[in-house]
Amino acid sequence: MLLAATQFSSSSALAQGVPHSPRNEESLNIALQFDSMQMDSDSAFAISNWTYENNGIQIEVIDGHLFPLTPVDGRLYGFTFEGDAKLKVTPPIQVERDAMQRSLGVQTLDTLIGEFTIFFGDRTTDSLMKHLTHVPGVEASDFGSFKRFKQALVSRQETERFSFDYVFPSVFELAVTGSNSYGFGACFYPQSGKPFLAVVQPEEFENVRLFKQSTTTQQERFTQVAQWLSTQEREASRTPEVDNSGSIHINEYEVSTVVNEPSISVQAQIGFTVAKPIGKWLSFKLFGSLGVTSVATMDGQELEFRQAGSYVMFEMPYELYPGDMDAVIVSYDGPYIFKIPRFTWYGLYSNTDWLPQTGYLMPATYKLSFDIEEKFTLVSIGKKIEEQVENGRRLSKWQSYGDAMMATFAIGVYESITRTREGLPDFTIFKNKHGHSGMVVGDNYEDLVAETVMNSYTFYTQLLGEVPGDHFYVSEIPGGYGQSFPQMIVMSGVTFMTDDVDNGFQEAFRAHEVAHQWWGHQVSWASYRDQWISEGFTEYYAYYYTQQSLQNPQMFYDFLEEEMENIVTLRKSAFSDGAPQAPLNLGFRMSSDVTRGDYQLLAYQKGALFVHMLRMMMTDLNKMDDRAFWAMMKEFYTTNIGRRVTTADFQKVAEKYCQIDLTWFFDQWVYRAEYPSYSIATDTKKVGENWVVNVRWSQENVQDDFRALMPVTIDFGEDRMARLRIDLNPQNRTADGFYQVQLPPLPLEPEEISFNDFISVMCTIDEVDWDEWED
Repeated sequence: MLLAATQFSSSSALAQGVPHSPRNEESLNIALQFDSMQMDSDSAFAISNWTYENNGIQIEVIDGHLFPLTPVDGRLYGFTFEGDAKLKVTPPIQVERDAMQRSLGVQTLDTLIGEFTIFFGDRTTDSLMKHLTHVPGVEASDFGSFKRFKQALVSRQETERFSFDYVFPSVFELAVTGSNSYGFGACFYPQSGKPFLAVVQPEEFENVRLFKQSTTTQQERFTQVAQWLSTQEREASRTPEVDNSGSIHINEYEVSTVVNEPSISVQAQIGFTVAKPIGKWLSFKLFGSLGVTSVATMDGQELEFRQAGSYVMFEMPYELYPGDMDAVIVSYDGPYIFKIPRFTWYGLYSNTDWLPQTGYLMPATYKLSFDIEEKFTLVSIGKKIEEQVENGRRLSKWQSYGDAMMATFAIGVYESITRTREGLPDFTIFKNKHGHSGMVVGDNYEDLVAETVMNSYTFYTQLLGEVPGDHFYVSEIPGGYGQSFPQMIVMSGVTFMTDDVDNGFQEAFRAHEVAHQWWGHQVSWASYRDQWISEGFTEYYAYYYTQQSLQNPQMFYDFLEEEMENIVTLRKSAFSDGAPQAPLNLGFRMSSDVTRGDYQLLAYQKGALFVHMLRMMMTDLNKMDDRAFWAMMKEFYTTNIGRRVTTADFQKVAEKYCQIDLTWFFDQWVYRAEYPSYSIATDTKKVGENWVVNVRWSQENVQDDFRALMPVTIDFGEDRMARLRIDLNPQNRTADGFYQVQLPPLPLEPEEISFNDFISVMCTIDEVDWDEWED
């Protein structure tokens, strides 16, 4: 479907800022009912020998009382229970059982509980009430489970809008549509220990989740323990590898945005395809400070909608079925821009949530127009089609180069430089005009930023091929991070003030964001479990570029060695083994309440080291020829442009080039979180005309099946050297129980034998004496 073009006329209602219709009162009323929901402590019902099971979460009530919760929109959704019961949770996949082991110390949760509060998405409450006996005179306790459940269900933001987390989407959808849902949510108080929250949300990706209350003493929030795909979704042929959640997939955005700092007023024309049977009601998410004022069809028919926090539902005038294509116009406004007054610096509360969204990284085309004050400069994704100034307002139009995974904009009082180079897009760098006043000692480095961006762009083009776009933009932002968008990067102001040729950090930081134009935008990831591909690949390419750019090969290995040290020894000390790490496969869930920095460290740095280990496995060590590796990476890129790839996709192409089954390699480094500590000894003897070397080792901190292809460097002296690779495979066990292999016969006596050159295996090595070990 092609959507009509948005005009620039300043006489349009949107450009003039004509007020929108009032907020939808009915949706607010339902939200307030959730917020004011109470437990009916005067109505107690006896219950015993009742079991409820939902997608691996089982509640077994032994004996006790149920207290109904006040209805919402005329319907009873749940109860609070007091008595004796059991909670059993068994994730259906091993990686999630391992995640439970990491967080709880068990692979199956089986605990006694004294109380819980539960909401049902289906008609369980109705059927249960028919079999309950009212018991007069029972006094309800001051239930902690009900309080914690409400905290998880409803919380207020500073804007006084509602933020419904965890349970909210399923329950709110049911209250609006009146339909049944297999979703549910519950807060459980064990007889000992901290409470749990269990949730099944049909519209979410991997929609079964278990949380526990944070172990941080000053917090009462919940942190995630495990997550998996419901039986219903598996039976509907959805795979856990690809996030296709959401009832609709948005294909086209045509958006007009008026910016009057700190607020934005938006009219978004959205073309979509129906993905699941949904009837008339559709839903999307939007940043919590933005309030929807109307939803309409393309012919102007106003649609009924409901909003609470970031969750919005609207009712179409007719039934929709999978495969149907349609479009709506959504209008909304609210605060979205913050200002740092001292430096006249502007930023966005969120770079990506200003547009209605469904699912996860769904590709769409974007046509964006902006109306801002003339003093500002605005930069967005894709190609700038037009810009003009009219009546003190700056109007601009932007369009994506085909499908894009996301869109953003940056705004500020900027000054800019544009650099050109034959065969490349033009590069424009926007620096905040006032933001550096009094902050910088020495020069500003916007020229250096431009140079790094252009050089790394050229470098990646040579390695992987061209990406779309004839103009590339970099905007300074008031934050300590960088984020890449199609043909656009926002970068921390720190990198505009720093020259670190000595350590290369800022060079690698800038190059990392540029590399996302290939890994992230052209080739994206299938689900959060595969996001390490984007971040790990990008980080490795940035390291490699920095080595070439600064002509300092040692810096490359310094990067890797430092990161390996951080990962292998993470949180270990003389007094503690620290919290266990998570595997790469857990994505953002690698971070937890006690391991907050793990996502950055593991997805980025461990991901990069994974790529490096694969490169070293594919390198001819004597010729130091790694062309097969770079050819593999280019093939993986070029054959997957426009696709969302999985870890399994990458394993398949790696096996093609390595010519071996790499299941063990991916299992160890992606799906498990182990780092071997090796003790290695060598014994050298002359046998006939040759020298024979035996290598014996032991390994700790890993499972018995752990394996590594370890490089061995043999130095014969007088600049004579040989390199080979040995298989530290636990199958190579001698009769007396040692792990041992023998090197090929050597023509000369080695002066020195060393292991793990080029940081080829993430491990620690202790070289021990053969005789002492034998004793």
